[in-house]
Amino acid sequence: LTISQIVYHDLLGIRSKHAKIFSELLRKPQTVLETLKLMNAITNDSRGRAYLLTKPNLLDEIVNVMIKEEGDTETRQNCLGIIQKFTLRSEPQKRLIELDVIMWIINVFVIEGAQISEYTLEYGLAYP
Repeated sequence: LTISQIVYHDLLGIRSKHAKIFSELLRKPQTVLETLKLMNAITNDSRGRAYLLTKPNLLDEIVNVMIKEEGDTETRQNCLGIIQKFTLRSEPQKRLIELDVIMWIINVFVIEGAQISEYTLEYGLAYP
């Protein structure tokens, strides 16, 4: 299965007005991490980023999941990776500024300091 096939056939129901697949998967503790891993993989491709960003409020949902996570978990790391890749586009950059994600990242660095992973450090610093 390729990104093109996922996007073309809307396999994740992102463009469907009635489907709430991703929102539901992000709300369930037993599926959130695997959903974020899939999204993180999809955002490696520009077509995947464009596809995911067609879902209204998806960015807000990911930010909410990230902020609620306590500690430098794999869940929070995947959220940060997705968000950083979304910032390659100007609209998500503006929305993340509105959501005050930059200050949140700074606070994570200050509070958690040496305990943060290389992944969090790399993606947190790469945030524009």
